Amino acid sequence: MKWINRFLGKYGRIIQYFISFALYLQLIIVYAISAFPAVYGFLTLLERTQSFSLSWKALALSFGIFAGVAIFGFCLCMIVPILSYLSFARLKEGTYPLYSFETLQWAAYNTWILMVRFTVMNFIRNTPFYSLWIRMMGCKIGKNVQINTLVMADASLLEVGDNTVVGGDCTLICHAVEEGKLVLRRTKIGKNVTLGLMSIILPGVEIGDGASVGANSVVTKNCKIPENEIWAGNPARFIRKKSGKPSEINVSEASSDQANILIAD
Repeated sequence: MKWINRFLGKYGRIIQYFISFALYLQLIIVYAISAFPAVYGFLTLLERTQSFSLSWKALALSFGIFAGVAIFGFCLCMIVPILSYLSFARLKEGTYPLYSFETLQWAAYNTWILMVRFTVMNFIRNTPFYSLWIRMMGCKIGKNVQINTLVMADASLLEVGDNTVVGGDCTLICHAVEEGKLVLRRTKIGKNVTLGLMSIILPGVEIGDGASVGANSVVTKNCKIPENEIWAGNPARFIRKKSGKPSEINVSEASSDQANILIAD
């Protein structure tokens, strides 16, 4: 492995062009395979409706088109986790050179996720099917989890506990680039946690059971939020315990998100 990383370090920029081309080629192949059943079904339907009147033919083909979209999405969601697993693209914690075999694994893995995210994921977000798919991609996810976001990079380094709610367009990432190195850290979210709308959870974060993060808050790298605490702001900081009295904070000086939490909870 070391000689591979030395080679990539020396010729990494040139190799990056070829890898990018290979990823595009991979995208075309996987999309084409996923679309094949839908296209085949549509062409069969087109052939069998030749004798129909114009209105009935239009109706049949309309159903055929949108049924084909659903079939394509289903096939893509099944094929991608299988290929991701077979390509050994699952991620491991560590700090790696920017041009290394591990970085290539990271890029390939997130390419698999983006292929699905930018095509069909909006149709199943915030449903049990999305949680199931994320689990198939290696995420450790509990029961009755509600996920209303598509911004979940590095899912195989993510842990989400039972009954947790991930708010709309929340960002969950487990990687950072620091001083020319790729840093991968596991992010752990406990049970019965609520992550507010458009909050950002950065690598290495651990959120205890029953905690809440306010809308638009940024939980910085490696931050540890204890159980049953409310945090908010940018950067996120402690507001109060859920079961205790509010912390010493002047609502007039707090951010709007912090004030909303104090009033609403």
